[in-house]
This record gives sequence, C-alpha cells and structure tokens, in this order.
Amino acid sequence: TRLSEKVATLVDGSGSTKTAAAIKEYMLHIRSANSQDERNIFEWRNHPHIRNHSKDKDEISWSSHQQWFQERLNGKRGPVLIGEVKGTAVGVVRFDIQQSDAEVSIYLVPDSNFKGWGSLLLKKSESWLRQHYPSVLTLHAKVLPDNSPSIQLFSKLNYIANEQTSPLEFLKLVESCQ
Repeated sequence: TRLSEKVATLVDGSGSTKTAAAIKEYMLHIRSANSQDERNIFEWRNHPHIRNHSKDKDEISWSSHQQWFQERLNGKRGPVLIGEVKGTAVGVVRFDIQQSDAEVSIYLVPDSNFKGWGSLLLKKSESWLRQHYPSVLTLHAKVLPDNSPSIQLFSKLNYIANEQTSPLEFLKLVESCQ
C-alpha cells in the first residue's frame, strides 16, 4: 500500500554497502609524509609488485631515494601523502606539480592491495590537494597498459583516458575532483 510504496523508494538494497563505504572513508586519514617515513617509502618503492607497475623497473638506490625524499620534504616538486588507517599506512599518493598541472602517482603499500583503499585514497588525496594547492587546475596520470587496477581506478574517479598514448595518459579537471 502507500506505506510500503514509500518504504520501497527509501530502501535500495545497498544500505550495508553504503554504510561500509562511509565507515572506510571515516577511517582513512591523509597526511603529509615526514622524515620518519623515509625508510618505509624507500622499501615500498622498491617492492617488486610496485616496481612491476612503475615506468622505471630498476631498483632505486638508497642515496637517490634520500635526495628525492629531501626534495619532497623541502617542498620542491610537490607533496607526498600517506593514507593511514588506525596509524597504519595503506598507500602513498604523490603529486608532481608544475604551475597549474599536477601529475598523480599512487600505490598501495604491500598487504593493502585489493582491500578497497585505492579509490578512497585517491579521492581524499585530491581533496587535500584542492585545499593546499588551489592553483592546480588539472591532474594527469601515466599508467602502463598492463596495470589494470590503476586503469580501473582512474576511470572510476572520472579521469579521461587518452588511449593513443603509451603509457596511457589520464586527465581530470580539479573542479571535478569531488
């Protein structure tokens, strides 16, 4: 009757999924990397799974990592963000900023893959970027063609793919980062 019709418009069968997503969003905290993260980021960047999906497959030396990391901490080139749940890192997002454009790089730390953190990590990192770097107007990412999780991630978050490039290039306007 009228009550059951009204209830049917309110209940879509996705309540538990939406509740779980809201809880995950609440649990994930985004912060800037700091000097205490240097060793972990070095190890994560050299993890075989992460190297496999990187443009440069070679292992990164400690000395070159230290130089790169110090440039990041000194504010050159753009921020490195850590996504954490209950104080444990689940992923890293890096933005390479040049004027009004930022290149996005994202990876989940080992043991955090396939747990549903990728899209939320990128979404919250985009929000962080809007707050701290309002002059950035476009985001882009380069993804190797065999990296289907990243292709799905950027597509899900409304990045536009240019399939004529290799690696694949994705583009998004910052005002659409919501």
